[in-house]
Amino acid sequence: MPVAGLPETVKVRVEAVFQLRGSTQPPTDDQIVNAIGRCCIDAGGRDDGLPAVARPNFNTSMPRISGIHLHKPHNGARQAEFTMHLPAWMFPIAEGGLQHLVGILVSDTFPSQIYECLLSDVQVKEVDLPYGIIIDAATLYRANERTILNVRNSFNMTNQGEPLIAFSFKPRVGFDLTFAQNVIRAVVEEGVRLVEFDTRHLSSTSHMNDWKTLATTVGDAAGRQGHTAAFAPNLSHPSHLAVEQAIQWAEAADLPEPRVVKVDGGLDGLGTLQGIRRSSSRQPIVTSYPLMRRVLSQYLGSSDTWVDFFSMCAVDIIYPGNRPTFPEEYRAVGGDDARGLINSSLRYRALVSRGRPMPSFTAGAHPGHLHSAYELLGPDVAYFLGDAIALHPSGQRRGARLCKEILRLAQENAEEAKRKEWANGKDLPARIVTEIESYRPNGRVVRYAPPRLVFAQNPTLQPFYRL
Repeated sequence: MPVAGLPETVKVRVEAVFQLRGSTQPPTDDQIVNAIGRCCIDAGGRDDGLPAVARPNFNTSMPRISGIHLHKPHNGARQAEFTMHLPAWMFPIAEGGLQHLVGILVSDTFPSQIYECLLSDVQVKEVDLPYGIIIDAATLYRANERTILNVRNSFNMTNQGEPLIAFSFKPRVGFDLTFAQNVIRAVVEEGVRLVEFDTRHLSSTSHMNDWKTLATTVGDAAGRQGHTAAFAPNLSHPSHLAVEQAIQWAEAADLPEPRVVKVDGGLDGLGTLQGIRRSSSRQPIVTSYPLMRRVLSQYLGSSDTWVDFFSMCAVDIIYPGNRPTFPEEYRAVGGDDARGLINSSLRYRALVSRGRPMPSFTAGAHPGHLHSAYELLGPDVAYFLGDAIALHPSGQRRGARLCKEILRLAQENAEEAKRKEWANGKDLPARIVTEIESYRPNGRVVRYAPPRLVFAQNPTLQPFYRL
């Protein structure tokens, strides 16, 4: 909450190293403070060095610095910590304020040299948005937001323990429509609820009819199995194209429900999501994979901030990054090796407890890890699977069937463990384990990770149904 009498600010806590150019001596306190002040000036676009006749009259609040802490010299350098307070008026949400904040922090706010000081190892440790900005975003973008329960209801998921299974279609070298139809029909008939294209394949606006064909294929295949599923085109295009496509998709009269689109968190992702949320009275479900999450973390305090920005703009399903990882991961994109299984699991649970958006478990997941992932995270997490389905030795249909069966058994085992007060669910049947370990991604054997071993190695963890 804002402090009475002071304008609301975006607080940016920074750590950086300062040295003197051409000298082995460490910079003085005054030299570092002057350099930090210059960072603040650049952040606000204000230049006190202009001649008086060219200087505008600043009659509104401007950026300021607080909490400067200077460490003792070490090898001719000194580390400094400080907090910049950037006035909230600089970041009007309706005019792209979140993007503007990112642009300020990744640009020349932190140059390599300021006066006589060299600046290096800059790390934004935290970005704290004021209450007013959060409320503005909620008013603009979240009027029609979907909770996790809303998403589940959109897919008519009446079984409370059933998780949403999605297939991330990765056409690396292109494909034809008939091939896509056959694959999509096969995985949906085996219980997949959502199929979406990976960013490796971007279709132009001329492919709208193909997308509709695939959506109809999904709807028909799901209907024959008595459940609801959807196809999501990937709209990771320039925003002016993607917003128009999303509106057409949401408002088309000849598509089955629910309407879903994918907007990845790349260069145009945040603006596209904002445009969708403000441009159509009929809102699609929007999924996202925040591609620039780790790249921007140096200047946004953590990789979570980029995810939080998408959440503020009402994304419905998102990969938050740093998913739980398990032994013998052959491929984990943004897995949580650094923070560990316990912290990553607690983080997912915290996201679920908020009620929105629905987090996804994805990024290189293997069938051998789905059982333990379900025991840790439960059914309110979406399981977005790519290689886990596509790399089955007998093809995508068998891969989808296997993953569906693993998660079905995981649900049944969890319910039994809860009822009988066991520590965790029992192991999967031997025939399932044998099929799991028949995968040979790049010639590697990836083993089944049963919950009993995962919890034994992490004794402070509890299954989701024990919380």
